[in-house]
Amino acid sequence: MSTVTRDVPKEIASAIVLVMQAMGRLTKSATNVHGRYKYVSVDDFLAMSGPACSEAGLIVKPVLCAPVERVEVDVYDKDTKQTRKRRMVRYTYKFRLIHSSGATWTDDEDVREVQLDDTGPQTLMAAESYALKGYLRTLLQIPTGDADADAQEQHQAEIIKATVRAHKAKLDTGSEHILIDFGNGIETVAAADVATRVLAHITSIGDAKAVAEWWDSNRHGREQFHNQFPKLALDLKKKVEQFVASLAMPSAAE
Repeated sequence: MSTVTRDVPKEIASAIVLVMQAMGRLTKSATNVHGRYKYVSVDDFLAMSGPACSEAGLIVKPVLCAPVERVEVDVYDKDTKQTRKRRMVRYTYKFRLIHSSGATWTDDEDVREVQLDDTGPQTLMAAESYALKGYLRTLLQIPTGDADADAQEQHQAEIIKATVRAHKAKLDTGSEHILIDFGNGIETVAAADVATRVLAHITSIGDAKAVAEWWDSNRHGREQFHNQFPKLALDLKKKVEQFVASLAMPSAAE
């Protein structure tokens, strides 16, 4: 007899959607920069999804739902040309979703099995990590991109959290919000205010090289703005370039 899975609580469904939107935006940005996908380690993958889940108030808890099975299998060693015993261990997981509101949900029909070499206590942690990665990839529909250095991973984590805030702001206000760092961390700025905020900020910087560096460092926000509002983005780009050129020109007194 099949298990009946209760409906997903609204709070959890909304949090999942927010995380999916944030991760989707991030992976599209990574594609633009790197142009290809390759293997991502378990730790790197969780470092990407963790901040988004945290910002959305979502906890994903692996639950060991069956007795651990240990088996021995015969494997052929091509070097020795002999058969040897290989000790394996199988773990079976379900996953409990917990929202900061207190709502919880488990899909009883989604059961994940992981089988690894039995190498001791660390095998359990490895199995749990792989099962969690696989579940999150399915739940959030995340394509895995290439691994980055620590600084870039931290920056991506900030982008993920800010993207969740941007989607929340859109739900509250009805307007798109763009991610921009004005020097105090990534902010979510209403699209209608982007040009005014940017021009005021570069005026306060007042140095051509510093303005150009700041403009380049906000590549993610610029691409996001251009993808959603190409005409406004091109107009702002021209104004920034004109401002940088005016700062670079020698003054009349010189």
